[in-house]
Amino acid sequence: MNIQYKNLSDKIITTQQAELEGLHNKEYLENGKVKIIEKKLFSEIQWITYYKDSSENNEEIFNKYKNILTITAIFIKTRDYETRPPYIIETEETFWRDGESFVDQLVTTKQLIDSSGRIGAWEGFNRELSSTDPEYRGVGKIFYFGDNDDDYINEIPSLATSYVGYGNPFEEARFDPGLSDDDQDIELFDRDETIAHLSNYSQNIIDWFLNDEFLPPTSF
Repeated sequence: MNIQYKNLSDKIITTQQAELEGLHNKEYLENGKVKIIEKKLFSEIQWITYYKDSSENNEEIFNKYKNILTITAIFIKTRDYETRPPYIIETEETFWRDGESFVDQLVTTKQLIDSSGRIGAWEGFNRELSSTDPEYRGVGKIFYFGDNDDDYINEIPSLATSYVGYGNPFEEARFDPGLSDDDQDIELFDRDETIAHLSNYSQNIIDWFLNDEFLPPTSF
């Protein structure tokens, strides 16, 4: 597998820069796709993100890392290329260390990834709760007003909203102008302001952004 290093802004850095950064990601690539991410503090591995394929199971992954005692959590992901192409749906489950084992935290998160590698939507489930509990499910949508290129996605203006439970109506959206770490720059938009901000998009895109469905329409 090939190896690359990234800083916390998701930008590729050199091995030497990674050593100076302290907290950074070491990524293992298989056939051009990320297979394993080691979240490291200098040389110490703290977390693992592992992209599991159909030939692997969780126990094999746990056994691979159980003796590295600095690892406190493993995030196991799968990729779905079939449900809504060209988008990729990444599903993640979280496991925390408990002695030599890793315990399921009963949280499942899905992310809708676009062709630029940006998150367009997320959906989360708290499996400790009943599916009828309003806190069982959450959904969020994100629109980016600009190209990804080599810029970190948080530097691009974006519009985001989120929903809790099933069938809840739109309340407000957050507009982040990007290029700033100052939360005071974030504006909250009501429904009419949000629609006006998306006026250059088709009606089915606007409708999807204003509802709590995770998957976009097929004609998106």
